[in-house]
Amino acid sequence: EDAADSAAAQPRHPLDQILMEAPSSHSEAAAAPRHRLDQILMEVNDPTPASEADLFTSVAPAVDAEELQPEVEAKVSGRPREVAQPAAAAALEGITPTSEAEFGPVEETKETKETKAAAPSAASTVAASNESSRESGERRLATVAAVAAAEKTATPAAASSASREEWDDIARQNEISPQNDPVESDSSDLEKKWEEIALKTEELAKNAREAQGVAAAKQDLLSTPISYKEVTQWLLMLEINKEALQEFRELVEDDSALPCGCFKRSRPRSDVPGLDKKLWAERDLVLFLKVTHFDFNDTVHHRMLRTIYGKLSRNKVCPTIGRHWEVLGFQGGDPRTDLNRSGGVLNVLQMFYFFSHHFDLLKAAYLLAQDVQQNYPLFCVSINLTKMVIEALLAGKLSKLCNSGSKGVFDTCCQMHSAALYHFYWRWRTQKRSIEHTELTFNEVRALLFRRPAKLLEMLEQGIAESKAKSDPTRLEFTELDFGAARPKAKATASLPTRLWQYQARE
Repeated sequence: EDAADSAAAQPRHPLDQILMEAPSSHSEAAAAPRHRLDQILMEVNDPTPASEADLFTSVAPAVDAEELQPEVEAKVSGRPREVAQPAAAAALEGITPTSEAEFGPVEETKETKETKAAAPSAASTVAASNESSRESGERRLATVAAVAAAEKTATPAAASSASREEWDDIARQNEISPQNDPVESDSSDLEKKWEEIALKTEELAKNAREAQGVAAAKQDLLSTPISYKEVTQWLLMLEINKEALQEFRELVEDDSALPCGCFKRSRPRSDVPGLDKKLWAERDLVLFLKVTHFDFNDTVHHRMLRTIYGKLSRNKVCPTIGRHWEVLGFQGGDPRTDLNRSGGVLNVLQMFYFFSHHFDLLKAAYLLAQDVQQNYPLFCVSINLTKMVIEALLAGKLSKLCNSGSKGVFDTCCQMHSAALYHFYWRWRTQKRSIEHTELTFNEVRALLFRRPAKLLEMLEQGIAESKAKSDPTRLEFTELDFGAARPKAKATASLPTRLWQYQARE
């Protein structure tokens, strides 16, 4: 019975609770002024500041259930409610000029003038009061909703079946959806991510089990060393751009002396004196490679340079840009700066030719370049030698070698570059030279390249023979030495005196 009485005393609906808390006294409504101007005059004349509760009860009209129902529904459903026009502004708008016609002219006294002067400030005061009252009302409505929710959870067994159904309906309407709850939304997103990670892990594990014992193909082509055969195939498929060779069409004076004693004649720079016309296509190929810039985006360019670096330095990691390139003799971390200044991709091709055909000689030159006393920039030296070889070709100093041999212009230029680089290394090593002798060594190589290019090739052949002889095991001679064995006794001969026989016997 006590439980039934307590359940009956409690309100069955949130509107009942609001109506119980709302002021419903007719005496207070009767004491309130009938006109908004009277209310303003009362607030202006009263110097005592009103509290927040007094402002709420004095400014706002009596609370009615029909007026509070939209706010309650907005709190329960979570939808924004329509804000009504402030009461003070509505009351002031209701005063029209017709009021003076209805009630007659009002006699303006001193107090009336003071009232009119204070009306703007009073209106602002009323607006501020209404704003604070509205906020206080919203706080009260939030409190009412919280109390109603607490009462629902606290006394579910004591409520009747009808009240329980009503409270269930309100709870379903007031239930927060996962889309609107940020905490639940973040947790759901996190769970989805973990599920995706789990699926990906299972897929990777499955692929690893299937690929177990199977040789996987290399995916990174750049890390794969390139062979000279692949480079040759790339050269055969290379298309020569004639427009890029315009800089070699400029006229230069022919230095060769004419037998008739006439004046020197002019010729295009690309017209190599004494070169057979059937070799002009290879000449254009060499000149086109000289003006083609080295580019890391080109796979063949990148693989050639990376193969040289990996084999010489014995390092598998080779980024595109970095200080590791200085080991090969570049001046900075970007090889394109030195390569494209003069020679372009032809610098890399001629060094790769030396690397592919005479690796032992290049390895020896590389190790000498790393010496503390005799160090020198290997690749910068190679770039300068490539420039000398092209100058000698355009001057006609290599035409005889190109015409007599069966290898063509490109192979002849690569051989001359290898011979020049080996001669530079040989003079640097045998003469114990340092970085201050760089210009002197260059002049020696230039003199042989322009005057006796065949001599350079002979010295290269001698260097190759010496390198092979050092690694040839047949040149080693083995002797039969028996360490630790007893020395055999010498046999006595008739030519020796008797006293020596006795001496030898005593031994």
